[in-house]
Amino acid sequence: MGDLKVNRLIILLVWGVLSLLVIALVSVYGYTYYSEHVKFQSYLQQLESQVLDQEKLHTKEETDKAANKVEAAFINTKDFLKDSARLEVKRGIDVINHLHTSYSSTLPQSELKNLIKEAIRPARFFMGRGACYFVL
Repeated sequence: MGDLKVNRLIILLVWGVLSLLVIALVSVYGYTYYSEHVKFQSYLQQLESQVLDQEKLHTKEETDKAANKVEAAFINTKDFLKDSARLEVKRGIDVINHLHTSYSSTLPQSELKNLIKEAIRPARFFMGRGACYFVL
């Protein structure tokens, strides 16, 4: 009977050691899995932060480029409009001077003014969208 108790004790001891070994292995695996998960989450957050920073920088660069293009187009348009207006004013003055020198001796002043007004009325710049006003 003593042998049976010793065999049972040995079997119980082996099962206990195996159980402790399984518990230790599961604990080590769980700890390793959890620490890797935490590292991975940290890496993902860091990567997301880097991508967002790069996107912000890229967006700012593109916005600055677009703003520069718009400003250049505005300056070019403004210069074009000034030049067009100056040209039309000069043409209008030339028409006025020509009509005045040609008809000042033959027409009364009121008719000459009306003739000049009608002659310079169609003066336009910027492809017909801008108007020049002459005060007589």
